[in-house]
Amino acid sequence: MTCTTKQTKGKWLTIAQKWQVIEEHGRSQPSPSLADLARWSQA
Repeated sequence: MTCTTKQTKGKWLTIAQKWQVIEEHGRSQPSPSLADLARWSQA
């Protein structure tokens, strides 16, 4: 996965990429909560 934004802290995703992550999670399990997404983005 290529990212055009500057890497500072955590993963920086475009709006489209965020929706893709949410949709992929939704296929196998309930949508992640905002807290789960925040923890994932800090990884």
